[in-house]
Amino acid sequence: MSDISITAEGTSLYTNGPGIQELQKSHIRDLFEYGENKVRVSKTGKQIKEMLSGKKARSEANKIAIQAKMKACITECGFAPDEDCDYYMYAKYGGVCGDVLCYSDKYCYSSDGGDESVKQCCRRYNQYARDYVNCCVDCHYIDTMINNVEDNKSYNLSISQIAELTK
Repeated sequence: MSDISITAEGTSLYTNGPGIQELQKSHIRDLFEYGENKVRVSKTGKQIKEMLSGKKARSEANKIAIQAKMKACITECGFAPDEDCDYYMYAKYGGVCGDVLCYSDKYCYSSDGGDESVKQCCRRYNQYARDYVNCCVDCHYIDTMINNVEDNKSYNLSISQIAELTK
């Protein structure tokens, strides 16, 4: 196999050496997002709203799944979380997801010799709580976009924006 290197704007993006193929992370996006050959995709507001509605449905389903995991953790831990989450997104956007409590550090990391499985459970719950807050914030942004995009107006979206709307 011969060595092949594809270059865009002076940067080697793909190397194919003896039995090794490596694509450097994010360079595919860079090929389409930057420089003189950047790609923009035109979509109407109505098309964008349809994509946003699909993304919101997936986010809402994810929220429900995360809530179930949070409830299972509370059962597994044997007691309920005891304080407001210190996650920065909750502090900024907590109003969009209601009250979300987390386990305090004394339950997650104490060195008092407590049960390690309970500590792990509390940490896992806290991560689910962060994930839940992120889903709530995503839904809030999606609603804001749906309410502010005009159906008949054309919008030029980047590859990253299209990719985000379709995942």
